[in-house]
Amino acid sequence: MKPSELEAFKQLPEIVTCYRAHREKETQWLSYTLEREIAEKFLAKRPGGYIKEYKIPKADILCLFLRRQEKELLCLKQL
Repeated sequence: MKPSELEAFKQLPEIVTCYRAHREKETQWLSYTLEREIAEKFLAKRPGGYIKEYKIPKADILCLFLRRQEKELLCLKQL
């Protein structure tokens, strides 16, 4: 993470609400977005998918990226 991303990461609440646009039959993933609107954009590119909301403990989040016009979290723990 860049220093600015680390500072934003530190500001996250202890339980983080995030979203993911899933493809049908998807079984593995590690990235989530803090913005439902971004998940909806990915869903529009993935016909037949769906959006799921997650509540992830901050302790399970590896990093936060604020690049590519997205607030992306990486989490290795399968939810």
